[in-house]
Amino acid sequence: MIQAYAVADVRAVEAALMEHLPEGELMARAANGLAEVVRARLAERGGHRVVALVGGGNNGGDALYAAALLAQAGFAVGAVCTAYGSVHQGGRDAALAAGVVVTGGDGPEWEALLAEADIVVDGITGIGGRPGLGVEAQGWVGAIPETAYVVAVDLPSGLDPAGLEGTAECVFADETVTFGVAKPCHLLPATEAAVGRLTVVDIGLDFAGCTPVVERLLGADVAAAWPVPTAASDKYSRGVWSASSPVPRPTRVRASSASWARSAPGRGWCATSGRRRSPPSCMATPPRR
Repeated sequence: MIQAYAVADVRAVEAALMEHLPEGELMARAANGLAEVVRARLAERGGHRVVALVGGGNNGGDALYAAALLAQAGFAVGAVCTAYGSVHQGGRDAALAAGVVVTGGDGPEWEALLAEADIVVDGITGIGGRPGLGVEAQGWVGAIPETAYVVAVDLPSGLDPAGLEGTAECVFADETVTFGVAKPCHLLPATEAAVGRLTVVDIGLDFAGCTPVVERLLGADVAAAWPVPTAASDKYSRGVWSASSPVPRPTRVRASSASWARSAPGRGWCATSGRRRSPPSCMATPPRR
């Protein structure tokens, strides 16, 4: 089962943990996890060039620190930073020190840099964002090469973090790397199509006192909950459903069978009342849904 937690709970749990960690440790854990995933995808795709799209705040900081780690590992890394708002200074300094090519999103260099990317890291907005993209970000996203693999940081930029409001004005990621736990936007129908493959990185968050707001069953969960008859089972232990119909034959048998399929899936036995025996074809084949 995948469980998603509300953004307010995520922020509270992160704040509680940061009180007991050295400054910057939680972001370092996130950046390390993100860089590991990007390295793995580069290896799978035979790629070498990474470009991070960097907005303001901690989401952009995660992307910049991950970019620095990738540059230190020998990859060709660039970062396109927003001209609106403040970019995480520590992350920017680390990226520059590691040899990352850092350019502004309002200059002439960013398009050529982005055009060569094998992997694009989307660090424009995070869980504090709102649905939709600003004009600057729309230009960046529109210029991402079709061949590039897009990795979103925490959530694809432009998504509603609560997962309630869908929009086409967002990043459609090939993979989303989130931290600690899934968020509602990763699982709910309005937004999940933009998430792609979901990878959750453990950064030490403890949600023991929180209640998930979304739960998704996996195949193993469904299999475990599904009742399976045993040698001791009989038709009565599974349930009996019966119906009769006053309509002229042969309609009554078909109507009863269809009703059985809709209203009583999994029943062990079906009985119908009619003037004559049901044809062998009806008894030998399951009803159509």
